[in-house]
Amino acid sequence: MKKEQLIELKNKVLEEQNRRKRNNELIKNELVQEYIRLHKLSMDDESLDIEDILNCVLEGFEIKETNRIYVLTDVFETRWEDYLDHNTYDVSVEFDSKNARYKEYRNIENCKFMHGYLKYEDVIPLTVYAKDFEKEYIVLNPHNTSEDKNGFERIRIEFLLESIISNQEEAKEKLLKKYPRL
Repeated sequence: MKKEQLIELKNKVLEEQNRRKRNNELIKNELVQEYIRLHKLSMDDESLDIEDILNCVLEGFEIKETNRIYVLTDVFETRWEDYLDHNTYDVSVEFDSKNARYKEYRNIENCKFMHGYLKYEDVIPLTVYAKDFEKEYIVLNPHNTSEDKNGFERIRIEFLLESIISNQEEAKEKLLKKYPRL
């Protein structure tokens, strides 16, 4: 992401962190406690966990430019439901399945999906040939399984937190050392 967007994200995380701290302080005040009881409200301390705060901020934050890092999140095969009507449906399969038709990749910054077809002749609009995609972009394959989106959420949070704490280059280096690429 652009440096300006990273600074904006960092500022929003800090603002939310400060808001939650202040909110938690206010909830402990006797007058506020009395108000809560009188109005039969339910007020709990808000989580100060940095990951929760980051996830909250990211809900309304759009990242436009990225570092072009993806996670392989799933692999699909196409099955025929009815040979006469040519009805098909896609089913998630093992990553090394011989019947796989396409792979699904997800960008760790803006969460956008991309499909990469395993046969060049299957490529359709808004998709790419998987081998070309994997050469052009950084594609991580942490667990080699579609379970839990192959660790996508964990990797996303790690990258964004490290980017906020240090910088994007260090975050990228740590990911590449920690997780295998395709």
